[in-house]
Amino acid sequence: MSEMLRGMITEEELLKLMALKPSELAYLRHEKGLPYVKLSIRRRVYLEDDLMEWFKGRRTTSDMTQASIPASSKPPATDTDEQPQTQENAG
Repeated sequence: MSEMLRGMITEEELLKLMALKPSELAYLRHEKGLPYVKLSIRRRVYLEDDLMEWFKGRRTTSDMTQASIPASSKPPATDTDEQPQTQENAG
């Protein structure tokens, strides 16, 4: 493979690599801004560097830190936090 093409991933490769359906990949492109290079009407490639940057920008961490906060330091619960959902307040 040419040095210039190294780091490029075809759409077919990306679908397989990420175990996605074509419609899911289209959603990521159009709704979530997944970067790609449009070669023609039906042909796209993805650059590894662009993908990694996009993934890193969406990286999240587990919310487990909330579970380890002692109850005394948590904010007090409000009425809406403790009320069970009933027909009257389901609205």
